[in-house]
Amino acid sequence: MKQKKILSLAGIALCALLTISARNTPPPVAEYELKWSWPPVISGKQDAAAADVAAQAEVIETDMPADDLAELPQPSPLRPAPILPEAVPLPAWLKNAVAVPARGMRHELAKNGSAAALPSPVLIAIVIDDMGLGSSYNDDVLNLPAPLTLSYLPYGENLPQQTAAAHDKGHELMVHMPMQPDSHATDPGPAALRAGQKHDEMLKNLRRNLEQFDGYVGINNHMGSLLSRDSDAMKLVMAELKTRGLLYVDSRTTPESLGEKTAEDYGVPTAARDVFLDHEETPEFVAAALLRLEREALKNGSAIAIGHPKGVTVAALRDWLPKAQKKGFRIVPVTEIIKQRQFEKNAPQLVVANNAELR
Repeated sequence: MKQKKILSLAGIALCALLTISARNTPPPVAEYELKWSWPPVISGKQDAAAADVAAQAEVIETDMPADDLAELPQPSPLRPAPILPEAVPLPAWLKNAVAVPARGMRHELAKNGSAAALPSPVLIAIVIDDMGLGSSYNDDVLNLPAPLTLSYLPYGENLPQQTAAAHDKGHELMVHMPMQPDSHATDPGPAALRAGQKHDEMLKNLRRNLEQFDGYVGINNHMGSLLSRDSDAMKLVMAELKTRGLLYVDSRTTPESLGEKTAEDYGVPTAARDVFLDHEETPEFVAAALLRLEREALKNGSAIAIGHPKGVTVAALRDWLPKAQKKGFRIVPVTEIIKQRQFEKNAPQLVVANNAELR
C-alpha cells in the first residue's frame, strides 16, 4: 500500500514537470527572408500562424472599400531633389588665367589640407609689354617657353589673330593700357587716358581699349607716369575693372604711382612690377636685371619682371628661362603670383617658408 502511494506521488510529480516544460518550450522559429520593396514583403518558410495573419491582411487590404482605403495613411513620397543654386561665374581674371600645375603652390596646398607637407616654390612672372605693333620679334616672344604674360597695346595690328596665337602657345594675355606720361613730348598713343579728360571721355577711351580683343586677365599701364598719380583717374579705372572682374598690374613707371593702392581699395586683384629688364638694350644690363629678379623672388617668395619685344631681351630670356627652372624657380603667369599673394595676405599662418636651399 505504501509502495503504491509513493509511485502515485512520483507519477503526479512527473506529469507536473512535463506540463511546465511544455509551457516553457518556445514555438518553432519561422525561417524568413526580407525583400527590399514598398510595401515590405516577407517570403520564405512561415509557420501556419504567420500564414494566417498574412492571408487576413490580404483580405482586409483587398476587400476594403476604396473610400476607406483613401483615408489610410499613405507612405511618404520620395524627397524631391534639392534645388541647387546656380553656379557663380568666375571673374574674367580667373576664367582667362592660364592654368599651371599646382606642384606645391601655397594656396593649392592649403586648399588640399597639406600646407605644411611640402616646401613652397619661388615664383617668377615675366610680362612682355608693347606687344601687337608688328615687331619683328613678336614671333620670337611667342616661341619662348610658356607661360609668359603678354600685354598687347589696344591700337596694335590684327589683335584678335595675334592674341589667339599667343594664347594657343600657352601664354597669358593682358591689355597694355595707354596712359599719359610726364613728358608732353612723348605720345602714349591713340585713345590714351589723359589727366584733365572729362569723366565720360576717359571712360569711353577705357572701354574702347578694352574691346579690341578678348581672353585677357586684366591691364597694366603703358607709360602713365603722370596719370597714375591722378587719384580720380585711378578710381575711374579701378571701378571699371572691378565691374568687369579684371586685375591690375602696376608697371610702376613712377615711384609715386597710386595704381596698386587704389586697386586694393576697390577690391581689384593687383600686383606691381619688381624689375624692368631692358631699360638699356645691352646684354649686360638685361643679365644684371635677371639676377636682380632672382634675388627679389628669393627674398619675397615671388617677383614680377617687365620686358619688351627686343632682340636683346628675347635672346637673354631664351638662355635664362631653362636655367632658372633648373635652379628651382617656377615661371608662372602673373595671375598665379596674384593668387599666391592674396593667399599669403589672407592666411599668413599657413604660408610655408621652406626655401632655405634656394636662399
